Amino acid sequence: MRHLILLLAASVLAVSCSHAAPTIPETDPLPEFGVPMFDFILVLPPHSTGNLHGMLFDGSTNGATQTGLKVGLEPQTHTMEGTLYGSGYVYSFKLWTKEGSLVPGSLKALSGPVEQVTSCEVVFINHTAESGPFPIKLQFTVQDSFKGDCHSNF
Repeated sequence: MRHLILLLAASVLAVSCSHAAPTIPETDPLPEFGVPMFDFILVLPPHSTGNLHGMLFDGSTNGATQTGLKVGLEPQTHTMEGTLYGSGYVYSFKLWTKEGSLVPGSLKALSGPVEQVTSCEVVFINHTAESGPFPIKLQFTVQDSFKGDCHSNF
């Protein structure tokens, strides 16, 4: 008798579960525009190379301006590290965006042969005859507001 009651209870449970309406998991809505996309502009001198946050750059024989590198960055503080190679040269790293901005004054060069820091650009200069490597480290804070540094309307 016990087996019959257990079998009957299991059958009722199986039938009632199979008729239940499926549930769809709730998801967070996507932000209206997603994360702000930033243009990374790097100017490298001739005969130099570098990497920043896993991106490789090559100045080749004539030097190069690396543009078109778009990176989506969450509104938070970001730290990027890399390495420069080349002697006696000027390197420039710039950030621009149409979809957000940097918190004013947040762009900082934490290490490297820093020559100048402005609101949207860091200039590194290797004043030695050594070809490197020269570790660099940058930090900046992204915000989704247009009222900050490095926001471009063009």
